[in-house]
Amino acid sequence: MSTQIGYVDENGHPRVTIHIRGTHPQEFVEVDAMIDTGFAGFLMLPIAQALPLGLALYGTGDYSLADGSSISCFLAEGTIEIRPPSQVPNANIDAPLSFDTPPALQPESVTGVVVLGGDGALVGMEFIRGLKKWLLVGSVVLLLDEVSIPVPVAPPRTSK
Repeated sequence: MSTQIGYVDENGHPRVTIHIRGTHPQEFVEVDAMIDTGFAGFLMLPIAQALPLGLALYGTGDYSLADGSSISCFLAEGTIEIRPPSQVPNANIDAPLSFDTPPALQPESVTGVVVLGGDGALVGMEFIRGLKKWLLVGSVVLLLDEVSIPVPVAPPRTSK
């Protein structure tokens, strides 16, 4: 697996370029989706973008928004393929990073619940967990493989 790079838009929001597929394997939409760590779900996609994909609807769900209001939305199953970014404003991805960056970014796919609604594509924490990635946001957005992050192990405690 590879390190995936996104970007931070002019409003300071982290974004990643994704392909979204439904039941038609040849039909997809490419969007630069905002990463919303407050969204516990997989993907929220506007209905107008979802309809051409042939997403299989299977129910509805109720969601609480950041402003405290609630909405009901249709739910479907879809697959996201994360891609190298189609645009990278305000970021220099050629700048040296403090860890080894693979020479080529490889697409990776994960399937989950698509919430049909909203004004733009949002990927949430279920998407990040589905990829088994760590999210790092700075001047660029990095989705790092879990094995790429050295996790310090605390020495065992001894009783006195």
